[in-house]
Amino acid sequence: MNKNMHHFSTITELPLKEISETQLKRSYQRYFFAREHCNGGRVIEIGCGGGQGLNLIKDRADEIIGYDIDSKNVGVCIETYKNDDKIIIKCENAETIKFKPSSIQTVILFETIYYLNNHQKFFQNLFNALKSGGKIIICTANNNWHSFNPSPFSTKYFDAKELHELGIDNSFDVETYASFRDIPRNLLDRLKNSIKRIAIRFDIIPKTMNTKLLFKKIFSGKMVIMPEKFEKNTIEYIPPEKTDPYRVDIYSTAIFAIFTKR
Repeated sequence: MNKNMHHFSTITELPLKEISETQLKRSYQRYFFAREHCNGGRVIEIGCGGGQGLNLIKDRADEIIGYDIDSKNVGVCIETYKNDDKIIIKCENAETIKFKPSSIQTVILFETIYYLNNHQKFFQNLFNALKSGGKIIICTANNNWHSFNPSPFSTKYFDAKELHELGIDNSFDVETYASFRDIPRNLLDRLKNSIKRIAIRFDIIPKTMNTKLLFKKIFSGKMVIMPEKFEKNTIEYIPPEKTDPYRVDIYSTAIFAIFTKR
């Protein structure tokens, strides 16, 4: 199926929707991490979803452009930032955008890389679009995690080793990080993980955000509302830990990579 026919808004953590507290912490972590690595210039986010993270990096950029392929997501972002001249929202397929050479300082790519079709071509395009020393900041689910469950629209997931090699192959320097370790602490944790793995094996985990809600209430604990915009004090920031990309990690649920243009 053509990617343009997918309704990505059904699997997006949109503002003002109920999510688990862990989802909020993870989403906030991604953008605060990006904030620490943004240093002026034009910043773009590819797959910006509901756009709640753009506000957190606004003061670390001269201009922000958020791209998303789903018109509903774009509509949410436009409504949120309609009075903000610094943030531009566009509905486009990121794999077909013709970026100008050396026009971008930072690219943010969160929970999006596994929806792309031609990764080599995409990252070579971004390499050309970045200024010298420019960065791509990536976050993705760890497909080596013991309870990993792929998105229904995904094409390919990368582990830390594969991200490292993807960056090197496209002439970037690469650093990798991991976060939100899921290590069973007691019998109840082990039981929950066993149930999740059985549900994943037999493909009975709900696919959309709305249908996942009950599942998350059972397994993820406290529920909260996703804010329209992240602020510096929305929730505690938990920094990711730097990792060896060649060491297999089955406990971290999320992995990060920073690609820096040589």
